[in-house]
Amino acid sequence: MNFRSIVVAGVVCFILACGQEQVNTEDKPITRIAIDFKDSIVQEILDYQDHFETDSLVNYFDHPNPTYRYLAAGAFSAIQDAKYVDQLIHKETMEYDFNMI
Repeated sequence: MNFRSIVVAGVVCFILACGQEQVNTEDKPITRIAIDFKDSIVQEILDYQDHFETDSLVNYFDHPNPTYRYLAAGAFSAIQDAKYVDQLIHKETMEYDFNMI
């Protein structure tokens, strides 16, 4: 796979990972992406990205929190590892509110 294909696959992963609908305990879709750098899980995801630990990042693809899915997909785009692209290709899309804290 050439570099351009990996970048395109990473961008597709990034976009599609944000689109998976999950519900909270009140059966309402969680649509708010709020990146809080004080959040220990956010720090963990970023650490996995820094260390190219794709096997650890893949665990966040189906997390109920869309922020964690968003960061995990973005990490794959940054790492440019196409190993788990197929797991993200068929995710549904929905609109999200985005906020950095």
